[in-house]
Formats: sequence, C-alpha cells, structure tokens
Amino acid sequence: MPWPAPPLRSNHRLGTHAKARVTRDIRHAAKLTARPIVASVGPLPGPLHARFVWVVTNRIQRDVGASTPTMKAALDGMRDAGLIPEDHWGVIAEESYRIELADTPSCRIELTPDKPAPMDWSVTE
Repeated sequence: MPWPAPPLRSNHRLGTHAKARVTRDIRHAAKLTARPIVASVGPLPGPLHARFVWVVTNRIQRDVGASTPTMKAALDGMRDAGLIPEDHWGVIAEESYRIELADTPSCRIELTPDKPAPMDWSVTE
C-alpha cells in the first residue's frame, strides 16, 4: 500500500466529511494497487486470512489494532478491483494486525489462504 502509516486509525478524531474523504482515498488506492494483481493472477477464492502489517522506524508504543479502519476501507477497494469477491466472513475468514520494526516505514496487506475447518472423522451410527 502506498502509505508510510495507516491514513485512518481508530484513535483519529476526524469529522464526518474528513473521515469519508480519507476512506474514499484509501479505497481508491487499494483498488489501483489490486488491479495489476487481478490481471496477473485473477481473483482470489476464499476463505482468506487478511493481515495488515504496519512497518515503523522507531519503538514508540502504538496500538496494533488502530489500523482497523484502514484495513476495512482497503478490503473494500480490493473488492471493487475484483481481487476478492466479497469482504464478508465467508471470504475474509480472519483479520489480524501486526507492527514490525524496520528502516523504512510502510504498510502492506497480506492475503493468504485460511486454514480449512477441521474435518469431523467421527463415525455415528
């Protein structure tokens, strides 16, 4: 994603119009980022695990779940681009958030196949 930090965080106190503008911008950026992926690999079938990774350059304490609003808007953009068919629990089975320390700040969303539900092998008669 093209941001050094999540542009919309749960502890930001934006007005309704400002929040809507930032949400629209996130959604549009995610759509543009996802289009080349859709062109090369096609849509991703679910269920998927979506992980938001926020890479920071210092050890300032941050709330790991604060990036939830950015993730939700970005998933909407990925749906708009056709990368994922929907963003409900049947497709995005799990969301997680992580903060990593590195030299260059960035954000990324990793979509990986979710583990299938365990099979019930018990025999009932």
